[in-house]
Amino acid sequence: MSAICDCQRSNVAPYIGFDDVHFRILRDSSSLGQVADWSLNPVIPSRHVPGTNITVTQFMGFGLAQVTWTLRFGCRHQYHALMAKLAQRGTLRVLYGMQSHKGVQKSILDRVYEELPQTQLIGISNVVTYVDGSVECQATFQRAIDPVTRETVVS
Repeated sequence: MSAICDCQRSNVAPYIGFDDVHFRILRDSSSLGQVADWSLNPVIPSRHVPGTNITVTQFMGFGLAQVTWTLRFGCRHQYHALMAKLAQRGTLRVLYGMQSHKGVQKSILDRVYEELPQTQLIGISNVVTYVDGSVECQATFQRAIDPVTRETVVS
């Protein structure tokens, strides 16, 4: 069974995907057709000093950037191929301009894509399987970036 399945390729942007697994990223109908962008939170632990009214707070940098998107697969083969990549790092390819991280631009069949290396698939949830064989799910990806340059930090 091949990881690339012609039944799922979108006519709009057929090369969006994670490594060799292709899917469509669906827009959120409640947000006027927009897609979510990466969230990045600082790591700021606080520790209370016993017997005093002092709390020590430290800025420890930033955690990993995360994004959750609703994905649609044209067939179960592609969905199963993505499931097999859970907890693995790979290259996420999206349409250029649909997210804020700097990636490598690639032009494929008159469309500009952006490749985001060192991206890890960390979760799959809310899976819906349709009678026609298509599958929708929410997938969460994470990656380490420098918040100033928006470029990948390799750990």
